[in-house]
Amino acid sequence: MLVSPNDHLFTKALLVSTDEGILQFPHNLVDLPETADSKPALLVSAGKTVAMDFNYNEKAIYYTKDMDDGTQSIQKYDLTTNSSLTIYTGGQGIEGLAVDWVTSNIYWTEKDNVAISVARLDGSFRKVLLSGLDQPCGVAVHPEQK
Repeated sequence: MLVSPNDHLFTKALLVSTDEGILQFPHNLVDLPETADSKPALLVSAGKTVAMDFNYNEKAIYYTKDMDDGTQSIQKYDLTTNSSLTIYTGGQGIEGLAVDWVTSNIYWTEKDNVAISVARLDGSFRKVLLSGLDQPCGVAVHPEQK
């Protein structure tokens, strides 16, 4: 469920990461007439966000955030409490992020560290899965359904 600008919960949306944070558009944007109001709402004001994934089970958005020191962090934004939690800090060039809702893992690529890493959704048990890759930039999971 996502929160609309008028504070009503709904179940569908198009989320877009930007230099401002995460924007929320109507899920049926492609079907709206050109005259319809399709202005986005700023869902998460986080500064520049690049990678992002949604976990429906938790009603949470996982995203990267650029930090003042030039590194990146991975954040979890809980849509039911409107609060953020830091999952990982010190990232370098994170461009891909994927949530595995079946095993409760999060995977991400770090282009500058030439690696793909994994951790539990709370950030624990982090480890590098693959290293020495040539600029990894995307990752996806295809878990079996529970």
